[in-house]
Amino acid sequence: MIRSSQAAPAIFLALSLTASSAVFAQQPGITDTEIKFGNIMPYSGPASALSVTGKAFAGYFDLVNEKGGVNGRKLNMISLDDGFSPPKTVEATRRLVENDNVAFMFGTMGTAPSSATAKYLNGAKVPHLFLISSASKWNDPVNQPWLMALPWAPNYVEEAGIEVRFARSRNPNARFAILYQNDDAGKDYLRGVKEALGPDADKAIAMASSFEVADPTVDSQILTLANTKADVFLIYSVTPRACAQAIRKAHETGWRPVRFISSGCANKETVMVPAGLEAATGIMSVGSLKPYTADSTDPDMIAYRDFMKARVPNVDPANFAAGYGYMVAQALVVVLETEIWPNFLRAASRKEVPVIFVSGRISDRSFARSQTWLSIAGFYLRPFLRSALAKAAGFWMQSENDAERIKQLPDVPKRVLAMYYYDGMKLADIALAFGLTKSRICQIHTQALSQLRTYVLGLLT
Repeated sequence: MIRSSQAAPAIFLALSLTASSAVFAQQPGITDTEIKFGNIMPYSGPASALSVTGKAFAGYFDLVNEKGGVNGRKLNMISLDDGFSPPKTVEATRRLVENDNVAFMFGTMGTAPSSATAKYLNGAKVPHLFLISSASKWNDPVNQPWLMALPWAPNYVEEAGIEVRFARSRNPNARFAILYQNDDAGKDYLRGVKEALGPDADKAIAMASSFEVADPTVDSQILTLANTKADVFLIYSVTPRACAQAIRKAHETGWRPVRFISSGCANKETVMVPAGLEAATGIMSVGSLKPYTADSTDPDMIAYRDFMKARVPNVDPANFAAGYGYMVAQALVVVLETEIWPNFLRAASRKEVPVIFVSGRISDRSFARSQTWLSIAGFYLRPFLRSALAKAAGFWMQSENDAERIKQLPDVPKRVLAMYYYDGMKLADIALAFGLTKSRICQIHTQALSQLRTYVLGLLT
């Protein structure tokens, strides 16, 4: 650890949008020609409709590979079926890590499956990038440093709070009926409802009824909830079947409350159509992704529509699970393509430690791809790049051409210099060029930088 009793020292990182062979060569599952990683999807079982996300993953990585891969390495995703059963998730994950020697896990579907493997992956120090869950438990870098979620909406606690506050703004005396999935995710959602209601929770909640993912039907729970005549009906599930059943059965009873459905079920093709569009009319949900429309002239949507037609032709582009998979796959390529470490930069920013990217360069191919990211998935990836790049104190690029390219990325600091960097250059000289005094770097030593780089790479590669 680098400590200073005075001003925090500056940290210098190499920036290159071409991955380091020396670093990758030390990682399991990564060779000069391939990056091998694992994925778990419910291709069978009660949540099989969500496996469309895995199909979008595969289609996008095929597209990347046809264009040369990531810095010359092809992406090899080994995707296994767990039937949305946590014990099977554990078995499949161990196989991928211990037998297939994957470099990391990516995009496992669901809170319960990801929870089942969390202890194992953290203990084995195997990264799990962009696991698919909006549970609040993943925001815990101290206890779960090897896991990172990339959800499609606010976490379940916040989502529930948004819905409750909206409902009460329309009817301050509203009574709530809640159907929730009996797992960590569903309990997170129920906690969010209670926190939003505060001291009124016991009085305002008419009834909360749970169900198991494997239950063939939720009809009995709906009949019980309908008898409460509650003003607001909150439905939480990640399985389309349960959501569709809840909507249809509640409508059949003649119960007409204000209805909210969890963001994971806000899908026309897999939920609203099976429930019946008449029964589903008027339902509200929370989302943070740009909604798909078939006649959109938005360049992002045109690119996505073309992708789905070419790569996943049997799936409706309006399927939310497909659109989410498309965007998360792009986010993974961004992470693999660059050496920009968001968690590290956020930590340095909190400690008021200036970070300068040194000897930066952007290859022709990487620059072209970065422009594609910004146009195709800008609505999703710009915040990712913005939060990382905006925290840098400056960029010392290898040439005027590299400097112009980095300036075109979103929210790059104004301090962009173009000078030739040579191995013998002193860090003090670079710091002074960015307006930092020598006292800001006096505690940075070669050994400390090496240890820092090793630590960060261990966390984020």
